Order: sequence, then C-alpha cells, then structure tokens
Amino acid sequence: MSTKRFLGYNSDEKGKLIVNSRQAKIVVRLFQEFLDGKTTDYIKRIFEREGVVNWDGSTKWYATTMNSMLQNENIKETPCCKRATLWIF
Repeated sequence: MSTKRFLGYNSDEKGKLIVNSRQAKIVVRLFQEFLDGKTTDYIKRIFEREGVVNWDGSTKWYATTMNSMLQNENIKETPCCKRATLWIF
C-alpha cells in the first residue's frame, strides 16, 4: 500500500504500515476537532492559520480531503481513532 498520501503512516521495506507519530498527532487532532463539533471547512482554516503541515509538506488543506480521512477505514480502525469514530458514524 502506498503511504505517500496517507497521513499518519509510513510503510516499512515489506510494505507494512507503521505509524508516523508526528503525523498521527495531526490525524488525532482532526478527529478530535470534528468530534468537538467543528466542520471540516472550519478545521481546514484552523490548520492553515496555525501552519499545520499536511502529507506533502504544504500548509494548504482541503475540506474534501479531511472528509475522506474521517471516512477512511484504515484510519478509523487505528487504536488512536477507533474509540473516537464510534461516535462519528
């Protein structure tokens, strides 16, 4: 699995997913902000204002990408997000 555009993970030489702890904090924050009632458009503006770096090193975020992350089964099933997502969908 390619992890180039998969925020929160890298892959080892065998292709196994491993958590990128720096990026995982961003993913957890996205879920927490969403659970706190913020829309992805609002979270996008917060991240951009704070200069939060995305998957490609840019500080430009897209609400549609954030929506995809919130619905991504690979992210939702991680230990850090699993409990939180029980309340989302």
